[in-house]
Amino acid sequence: MPFAERHSHRATRIDAATRLTKLTGFIEPVKNQWKNEPLKQALGSYNGFCELLGLDKVQKYLTQRRVHEIADWGSTDLDAEGLALQAELEQRQSVCLLALLTLYRLPTNTT
Repeated sequence: MPFAERHSHRATRIDAATRLTKLTGFIEPVKNQWKNEPLKQALGSYNGFCELLGLDKVQKYLTQRRVHEIADWGSTDLDAEGLALQAELEQRQSVCLLALLTLYRLPTNTT
């Protein structure tokens, strides 16, 4: 028997109506997120995408600090504003990651 058949994640013991109900429960929140108007606007342009992730603030910060003139930027400590920006970016990243993990946390059990 092929590996795929022995290790299937399909819930073969659950009737089709129950599977469809569960699947709809996972898909609807994702569909609703894509209907979110502020999100659609943010993803509608490169600038909007950068603002959504906070990258516009990073560009401004790096430009103001003239990092292109610093030979070894990696060994330079961040100031208070840089640390605050770093914390904000990490928080935004974790929110995005949690959304993806929630999407991919589909049950594979058969009960």
